Amino acid sequence: EEIEAYKAGDAVCAGPNGTVSKMTREEIREYPERIIGIVSEIPVYDTWGEQNIKVIDADEINRDILNPNNQYYIELFTKIKKSFPTSISDGLVDKRKLRDIIFNNLDKRKELENIVYPIIKKIIINEIKNEKFDIIGNNKPKLMFVSAPLLLESGFDALCTDLVIIDVDKDIQIKRIMTRDNVSECDAIKASSIRMSINELIELAKDRIFEPIVVKNNQELVDLQEQINKVLKNIMEA
Repeated sequence: EEIEAYKAGDAVCAGPNGTVSKMTREEIREYPERIIGIVSEIPVYDTWGEQNIKVIDADEINRDILNPNNQYYIELFTKIKKSFPTSISDGLVDKRKLRDIIFNNLDKRKELENIVYPIIKKIIINEIKNEKFDIIGNNKPKLMFVSAPLLLESGFDALCTDLVIIDVDKDIQIKRIMTRDNVSECDAIKASSIRMSINELIELAKDRIFEPIVVKNNQELVDLQEQINKVLKNIMEA
């Protein structure tokens, strides 16, 4: 079944033969593979790398597909040039110009999301299908992470069996966006303004039949790693 047939919030899981199938949350809890969605500004591969667990970073995919050498670039370029002609410089997509457009126009941001999100979702699905899940101990769940700051807003949570939300104070969030995207404080504030609040995220998650695990982290990565190890333990024992 094609993933396009699913709506945001539908539970899906990777089967042993590489398929992606729709399941109820109750069925998923008994299933050997767990795809854990992470709502985080911090790239989680820095946190779980030592655990050797596969992490699919939607933000990294988003950056990669705007690279002229990426296989999806020509498709994206054609659509972006048509919808955002002023973002094209010297025959290439100017990411800064594109960012300025969508930060100042909600309709344009939605338009770009409709262009980019289906491609990102396709790549995520292919990685899920191709990945052999790492096994954590005997008779324990096989784990994979899908990470994105806008995981719920984008609908990528439809690919996940569990949900973890990394909650940070607004000033820390802005600093992390500045570091991650190499942007000014002004641009980071604009990016932060489109994020849902922690309460909005939790309510949306519950509407989609998740009971999210919320991890508060305003500290360094090492502190987050300790918190995530506890989360992993809880998920594996669920």
